[in-house]
Amino acid sequence: LTPLMDLDLSGNDITGSLPTEWSALHALLKLNLADNHLGGLLPEVWGQGMSRLRALNLSENALVGPLPSSFSALSVLQNLHLGGNQLAGMMPASWVRLRGLAALDLSNNTGLCGPWPSTLSKGGLVYVEGTGLALTPGDS
Repeated sequence: LTPLMDLDLSGNDITGSLPTEWSALHALLKLNLADNHLGGLLPEVWGQGMSRLRALNLSENALVGPLPSSFSALSVLQNLHLGGNQLAGMMPASWVRLRGLAALDLSNNTGLCGPWPSTLSKGGLVYVEGTGLALTPGDS
């Protein structure tokens, strides 16, 4: 069998939480679960297991809680879309390691606050959407 590399289940009215078991999808390059009804926390283990992930879109769901610091291990991640959820807390300081990140959407997560790691801006970050956020420039 060919390993799963691209999974797009966007817009399917999927409910429930994000499966921690998906961290075993080591060959996964793109995951799009946008526009569903997924809730719960972002799994910390995804940052440890999905090391080849280049694009992650979880926007327009009902995800809650903090941004996982373990996502800093997603060293080849280029696109991260988490807008339109209910994420809260501070941006993890460890995210400065996301040097390949070109697009980041955290918009409409009104619970996100605190300093924005200034070193993120020094990498290849080209597009940032942060409408409705209370993030400020800083050296988190």
